[in-house]
Amino acid sequence: MSLTAVTSTAVAICDGIKLLESIGKSFNDEDHRWQHIFSSVNRLAMLSLNVGSKVGKVKNIDPDKINIFKTGEFLTRMADIPFRFVEFFQDYEHEDPSLFRFYEKTIIAPFSGIIANVCEMVITDEEKYLKEYEEKGEEAKRPIYEEDPDTELRKIVDYKSVDPKECKETIDSAREIQKIASTIKVTSDAGIKNIISTPKKLYEELHTYLRFRNSLKLRDGDSESDSKTVDLLSSEMIPMPLQDDSIFKVWTCAITHMSVRDPVGDPTTKDRAGRPVVILYERRFIYRWLSAHPTSPISRQPLSRTALIEKPALKSLIENRLRFHEKRLNDYLAGEEGGFNFELDAAIDPILLANADVENPS
Repeated sequence: MSLTAVTSTAVAICDGIKLLESIGKSFNDEDHRWQHIFSSVNRLAMLSLNVGSKVGKVKNIDPDKINIFKTGEFLTRMADIPFRFVEFFQDYEHEDPSLFRFYEKTIIAPFSGIIANVCEMVITDEEKYLKEYEEKGEEAKRPIYEEDPDTELRKIVDYKSVDPKECKETIDSAREIQKIASTIKVTSDAGIKNIISTPKKLYEELHTYLRFRNSLKLRDGDSESDSKTVDLLSSEMIPMPLQDDSIFKVWTCAITHMSVRDPVGDPTTKDRAGRPVVILYERRFIYRWLSAHPTSPISRQPLSRTALIEKPALKSLIENRLRFHEKRLNDYLAGEEGGFNFELDAAIDPILLANADVENPS
C-alpha cells in the first residue's frame, strides 16, 4: 500500500472517530443534544462521501461521479469548522486551553483535511485527462477556464490539447501535498503534543497549563514570593496534560469522558446477564446531572446522590499518582534537570493499583 493510500485511510479513520465522539455527546449532553445530532449527521455524510469516493476509484467508476462525492465531502468539511469551534468552547473547562491547541483543533486539523480533499479532486481530474489521452491521443482536449468578471465564477473560454507530462507533474505535486496535509490532519486530531511527549516535555506543558488556568497553589506556610510550589491535590480535575497518564486514562467519567478526579460509581448499570457493570462519574458532574434529572445518565434507572457508590481505593490511587506528578513538577520548577531520566509507568504503586482493580473490576 502506498504512503498516499495510508495517509488517506488514516484521515477516514480520524473522521470516523470524530463521528463516534459526536454520537456519544448527543446521548450524554442533553443541553446541546441537537447541536451534536446535526454535527453527527454532517460527519456521517463526510465519512460516507470520503469512503464512497475511494470505493468508486477502486471500481473504476466515472471520474466525474467520483468528484461529485469529493465536492460533497468538501462542503461537509467546510460545515464541520463551526461545529469544531463550538465544541472547543463548550469543552473549554476540560480541554487544554493553550492557543496552540485551539489552532490545532479548530483550524489546522479541519483545513488540512480540506486541502487533502481538494488535492484528491485535482488528482482525479488529471487522471481522467491522462486516460483520455491514452484513448484518443492528440485529439484529447481539456477546457481552459477564466474568471467571469460579472459573476466572479470560472467559465470555459477555450479548449487545449492534453499534455501528459503536465498531467503527471500535477498529479505528483498534488499527491505530495495530499500526503503532507493528511499527515498534519491526523497528527492534529490526535494531538501533536501527545506524539512528541517526554517526561520533561510533559512537565513543561503541565506548568504552562497550570499558569494559564491560574492554578498554581501556595502550600501552607509558603511566602508570597515563593510561588514555585504546586499543589495538584487541590485541583478539581485531572489537568489536561496528565489525561494520557497510564493511570488516569483508564478511569474516565461517563459524562465528560475525561479522567476522574473524585470518582463515584453508578449502582444501576448492569450487563444483559444482570451482573453489575462499573460505570464511573466525576462527583461534581453527576451531582449536577442529578440536580436536573432523577435518573442515571447511562441506564436511565432512578438514581439519587445517596445511592452513588464511593470509590475509596480508586481515589487513593488517583491521589497517589497526583502526588507523584506534583513532586516531579516541583523538581522541574526547582531546576533539577537530572531528575527526568525515568519511565513514568515505573512509579505506579502496585498495591494501590491492585486494590483499585479489585474495587472496580473490568
